[in-house]
Amino acid sequence: MTVSALRTPQRHRCTVVGCEGDETRFEVGRGQRVLHEMIRRNVRAVPVGCRGGGCGVCRVRVLDGEYLTLRMSAKHISADDAARGIVLACRTIPVTDLVIELAPAGHDAPSTPSPPTRPTPPPDTST
Repeated sequence: MTVSALRTPQRHRCTVVGCEGDETRFEVGRGQRVLHEMIRRNVRAVPVGCRGGGCGVCRVRVLDGEYLTLRMSAKHISADDAARGIVLACRTIPVTDLVIELAPAGHDAPSTPSPPTRPTPPPDTST
């Protein structure tokens, strides 16, 4: 065993910040994926889909901490997403403690619809 291995924690804390500001915490074993450990520990903080990167349901944004990612489809995570810290929890392995939040739908998903607009009536020119 190397000296650096002795300094590397066996577990990393993962904090998921909810939309209401609430926080859910759980530990992720060294070398384990965030979503898989969350499921194993019976924590419900991130939506679960296929568990392998194929559906994009578990999109999160890393707010703090270092991580590695396994290969992610550009269908669910664009280069711009990755640059902003948006990843799939099922493909993310913490290197340090992480703070994450749920990320908005992917670039190929429909955005939140705008409220319907009413046509503007023509101006009254009779006066």
